[in-house]
Amino acid sequence: MLTAAIIGFAVSWLIAMLTLTMYAQSTPPAVEQPVAFNHRMHVEDVGLSCLDCHEYYESEVFSGFPPVATCAMCHEEAQGDSAAEAELVGLLSSGESLAWKSLYLQPAHVFYSHRRHVVVAGIECDSCHDAIASSETPPSRASVLSMEDCLSCHEDQEAGVDCTTCHR
Repeated sequence: MLTAAIIGFAVSWLIAMLTLTMYAQSTPPAVEQPVAFNHRMHVEDVGLSCLDCHEYYESEVFSGFPPVATCAMCHEEAQGDSAAEAELVGLLSSGESLAWKSLYLQPAHVFYSHRRHVVVAGIECDSCHDAIASSETPPSRASVLSMEDCLSCHEDQEAGVDCTTCHR
């Protein structure tokens, strides 16, 4: 009797996870950033690295969003004449925080460590974040990372694919 209940629960859980995964892949959430950040200009023209703005990706499980102080180092006064920069300078002078939104999502039951992937495994940012460094405007929708994305990379890199490696 207990075995049937466990199997029933497992099947129900699997169906729920597949449904959530299919929904997430077909309808990524809209994302509106506080300003239209131009990654290409900051990376290619100015020469910033990912670490300059995402200061925790080498040491923590999360990468972190740029704090106001990071942007203010260069943008307390306008460096050019773009509308996005004028908006940023206005936000900085008002003292408002920059409510950056995540562009890459994963299910809540997945454990992911930027440090483990970047420092320990030596994986480049664009392996998961595509060509974000060359984008001129923020994506309007988040990317939902799927189990298939992770598994294919783990298999290519000959990394562990045991369920408890990522699911906690």
